[in-house]
Amino acid sequence: MSSEAVSREEVKLLDLQAGLERISRVHQATIAKTEGFARGGGHKFVMACDVRFAARGKYKFMQMEVGMDILPCGGGASRMARQVGLDRALEIILSARDFDANEAEACGTINKALDPDQIGDYVNTLAKRIAQFPADSINACKQTVYESIDKPINEALKA
Repeated sequence: MSSEAVSREEVKLLDLQAGLERISRVHQATIAKTEGFARGGGHKFVMACDVRFAARGKYKFMQMEVGMDILPCGGGASRMARQVGLDRALEIILSARDFDANEAEACGTINKALDPDQIGDYVNTLAKRIAQFPADSINACKQTVYESIDKPINEALKA
């Protein structure tokens, strides 16, 4: 961490931030299938994927940075707020506790919680279905969705 203050215009992304941003911007659809713990950077990686699935009874996620006196700056605050909303993002970040797959689905950090014996087939079927579609169409849809998230509807529709 730098001890030198700089303006926001001069701030450069941290390596973790830049790497996860590259993952979220690849032209292909990215799918996270999580069957274990995703804490800190691991959870940030999962959040950087386009769609996310987790196994019930095996998956836990946590953002523990507040307890370490640091910020969840790899996307833990920015992506979290976009995915779950302000109030839930603050609950997740400030509580620094484990959330299981059912809680993750309920608050929106994953698309779906599945039983361990179902997650593999579900994700593989989804991936094969998406892979059938034209790559340019997948990329255009991803770009439009990501660009639209922070724009007023009239600007988003123009995209």
